Amino acid sequence: MKKVECYRADNGQLESDVMRAKAHDLEWALPKSSTNPNAKVLDWHDCLRIMENADVVLLHLQEYVSTRKSQPHEKT
Repeated sequence: MKKVECYRADNGQLESDVMRAKAHDLEWALPKSSTNPNAKVLDWHDCLRIMENADVVLLHLQEYVSTRKSQPHEKT
């Protein structure tokens, strides 16, 4: 018998790879599409691409959050 470490995503999906599990987490957290209520704004494969490039994405998100905090909020 082989012992395998696995990760449980927020949606209950079991994955042996943490990147795939976190892609499930991201996809699960996203809202549904306004044009197609049966779909999310990004599909799981898009989320997996984001996880594969997490270091690059993280830098841009940190910069965006930092810039957003320094900008005055506009009311719409």
